[in-house]
Amino acid sequence: MKHAHDLEELRKRLGKSLHLRERLKALSVRQSAKQESAPEWVIVYRTAHGYCCMYDGAPVEDST
Repeated sequence: MKHAHDLEELRKRLGKSLHLRERLKALSVRQSAKQESAPEWVIVYRTAHGYCCMYDGAPVEDST
C-alpha cells in the first residue's frame, strides 16, 4: 500500500506545480459565463386579432 500513498503524494505535487486547481476554477467560471450569455428567443407572429408571442414554448400575454 506504500505505492498508493506515493502516487497520491505525486498527484498532489503535480497538481500544485501545474496549478491545476486554479485552472479548473477558471475553466468552470468561463463555462458558466458562456451558459449565462446564451441568447433567449421569443417568437412573435401576427394573428387576426393582433400579435402573439411565444417564449420557451408558452404564450406570453401582452401587458399593455
